[in-house]
Amino acid sequence: SYAHSCKIVLNEMPFYYIINYRSYAKGTDVETFSMDRFLAAKATMEEVGTALVASGNVGSGETVEGAARLEPGQSLDIETPGGPGAIRSLALRLPNTLEKDALRSLVLKMHFDGENTVSCPLSEFFGAGISVNPVRDWNREVTADGEFKCWWVMPYQSSGRVQLCNTGSQAIDARLSLSTSSWDWD
Repeated sequence: SYAHSCKIVLNEMPFYYIINYRSYAKGTDVETFSMDRFLAAKATMEEVGTALVASGNVGSGETVEGAARLEPGQSLDIETPGGPGAIRSLALRLPNTLEKDALRSLVLKMHFDGENTVSCPLSEFFGAGISVNPVRDWNREVTADGEFKCWWVMPYQSSGRVQLCNTGSQAIDARLSLSTSSWDWD
């Protein structure tokens, strides 16, 4: 944390490239980062980190799957079962040999109850950067062999649709799987 200013310098390609920050209202007591306080909290951070990485078991339900060879301009579309419901997990399998331009040309779109809620390059959605970089955190995972998974709970009242759109110039083989469950809105 910082009280007056913050400067971030990257000297090499980072493993995790998203930088977050939070600004507080004037007058908020903010303690500036110190290595001593950081080291004192190390055991707690390791405990929390272990718990967060162990996520992924968010319940089971109906699985809906699809696979296709996506030519340029084509998409793989999967409809969820009728609602109310929620997507509990999303898994996608791609060739791990995809070049970075091919990976960035895959766009993940989601529509819930008739509204487009997600439209994002696939690699950015999963935090993998510009290629198939292994990543594992509380909500998502990318493996070196081309599997992309996330465990965000995405509820919908009546309908949902997930699309993987190939906006690039080469054909790509893809397999998409959604785990869904009913949702109690009360």
